[in-house]
Amino acid sequence: ITAGGDFLFAGYREYDPIACMELDGPEPPGAWTDLIGIRKGAESIGAVRRDGRVLVFGFDNLVGMTWEMDEAELSGVCDVALSRQNLVELLPDGRVRVLGDDLFGQCGTENWTDVRQVAAGLGHTVGLRADGTVLAVGNNDCGQCEVSDWRDVVSIAAGEFFTLGVTADGGVLFAGRGD
Repeated sequence: ITAGGDFLFAGYREYDPIACMELDGPEPPGAWTDLIGIRKGAESIGAVRRDGRVLVFGFDNLVGMTWEMDEAELSGVCDVALSRQNLVELLPDGRVRVLGDDLFGQCGTENWTDVRQVAAGLGHTVGLRADGTVLAVGNNDCGQCEVSDWRDVVSIAAGEFFTLGVTADGGVLFAGRGD
């Protein structure tokens, strides 16, 4: 993202032309402007505009999905995380909304509050609360959601079968499978 909020892209384009979508219709990535944040998924990119609207492009299961949301629900997003099946949205009031597949219960964030950062793994969703604790829901086959005892966390990340946390003192926390 440039200082002016424009989207620049360089990289491998095996699947040219890249499939694109805005949550309410298609738009080419070159026209993405006024952006405040960008995140990568396994094979997709999600961006948040200054007005809180979300854009997604790539080749994950997310692209081409239809979202049954009204105009008010499409705005006000602060940050996003993406997996192959889900778009995770962080809302300004600290709530989290997850769109897409709920096969493993990864959309079960309706009671989450005071979240400041989100991450998405393959079938699990992770949230970092303002108090430094971490929440996780969804697939726990490899222990990737075993984060309830984590404290003083300042940043999180998630992969297919793992969750990472960085603590205030620079330590790294790990849950899941690392192979």
